[in-house]
Amino acid sequence: MEFEEDTMVVLEVNPASGWFFKEWLGDDKDDVSNNNGEWKILMNGYKEITAYFMEEADITVNPILPITTSNFHVIQNAIQAANNGDVIEVAEDTYCENVNITSKSFTLRSTNPLDPAVRDATIIDGGANNSVIVYFNNAGGCLKGFTIQNGNASDGGGIYIHTSSPIIEYNNIITNESEMGGGINNAYSSSIIRYNKISNNEATNTSSEGCGGGIFNYDSDSEIYENEITYNDADNLGGGIFVERTDATVIEENIINHNMANYEGGIYIVSCSPTVNKNWIEANDGIVGGGIGIHAYNTTDSALPVISDNYLYENWAELCGGGIYINQSFPEIYGNSIWYNESYSHGGGIGLENSSEPIIYNNSIQNNEADGDEDSSGFGGGIFVDSTCEVKDAGGTYWPRDNNPPNDEPNNTYDGNTHSSGDGADVFFEND
Repeated sequence: MEFEEDTMVVLEVNPASGWFFKEWLGDDKDDVSNNNGEWKILMNGYKEITAYFMEEADITVNPILPITTSNFHVIQNAIQAANNGDVIEVAEDTYCENVNITSKSFTLRSTNPLDPAVRDATIIDGGANNSVIVYFNNAGGCLKGFTIQNGNASDGGGIYIHTSSPIIEYNNIITNESEMGGGINNAYSSSIIRYNKISNNEATNTSSEGCGGGIFNYDSDSEIYENEITYNDADNLGGGIFVERTDATVIEENIINHNMANYEGGIYIVSCSPTVNKNWIEANDGIVGGGIGIHAYNTTDSALPVISDNYLYENWAELCGGGIYINQSFPEIYGNSIWYNESYSHGGGIGLENSSEPIIYNNSIQNNEADGDEDSSGFGGGIFVDSTCEVKDAGGTYWPRDNNPPNDEPNNTYDGNTHSSGDGADVFFEND
C-alpha cells in the first residue's frame, strides 16, 4: 500500500474472538504512536510493522476447588482475581509488566517449571521500569518456572521481597539492576530461594548502596540453597550475595562463581551469623575477600558465622583474603578446601585484620599465593594474621604466634602456599 510522503496513517487493530492485541513487531515498530488508544504512524519512508495477537487463554487461574476457571492475558489481572491457595499457570511468551503480590499466598508458575526450555520461553520483562516482581505485606506462596529480566529499581531489580515468605524456585533471574539487590532484595522476610539461576545482575551506586549483585538479604532468616549465582556485579559490597543482620540464614550447596564487587566478590557477611555450608565458590574477586568477606560494625556487634565444607578456588583479592577475609569478627571455619586463591598483599587463602578471633580447623589450605608485586611484598600465602588478631583451635586454645607451620600448627593441612619473603608462607603472624 502506498501513501503520500508525511501522511499520518491510523492503524486499526481488530482481534478475533478469543484473541487480544499484544504489541507491534517489525523494524519500524518504535515509529508507531498511541494517542488515547488510537495507533498512528507517520509515512515518511518505507515502513515494516506487524500486529502481534495472542490467545486470551494463555494465563489460567485454577482454584483450590475446581468450581470455575478464569482466563486472562495480563498476569497482574490474574493475580487480582486469585485467592489464597490458587495456582496461576502462565503459557510460554514474553509478558512486559511489573507484577505486585500483596497479602496473598498462591502459586504463580509456568506450564512446566522443571523444563529449562519452558523457563527460557516464559518471560516476565520489567521494561527497566521497576522491580519485575514484588512480594509485600505477608505475601507468600511460590514463584517458579520463569525468566525474570530487565528490572530496574532502588530495591530488588528482579524480585523485591518485603515482610513476606515466598518460595522462589526454578527461575532464571537475569540482567536486572538495583541499588540494593540486583537480582533479589529479601528484607524483613523468611523466604526460601532455591534451584534458581541468578546471573548477570548488577547492584549499582558506589556510596552506601551498590550491595548484593545477585542477592541482598537484610534482617531475614532465609534459606538460600542450590542456586547458580554467577557473573553478578556490585559497585560496592557483595557481588554474589550480601547478608546483614540475620543469624538463622542458611547458604548451602550453591554455585557462586565469577562474581565481582569493589569489596567481597562472592559473599559479604556483616554483623550476623549465617551458616555457609557446602558451596562451590570460584573465581570471584574484590579488593578484599575475593571469595567470602566477614565483618562486624564494632566489637559488640557480633559476626559469628559458621563457614564449613565449602570449596573456595581461584578467588582473588587485591589487598587481603583471596579466599576468606575476616575483619573484627569471630567465625568458625572448618572442613573447607581453600585452594589456589590469591591476594597481592596479605593472606592468599585467609586474611585476618582488626581484632578478629576465628576458630580455624580441619581445612585443606593449598597452593594459595600472597606474592606481592613490584612495589610491595606479600605475606601469608595460606593465612595472614595481623598484630591485633588471634586464632583458636577447635578446643578454644590459641595458636602460638609462630611463622613456621605446618609443623607447629596441626589443626589444618598445608601444601604449596607461597609468599614473597621469609618464613610464614603457610601461616604468617604480623609483629606488633
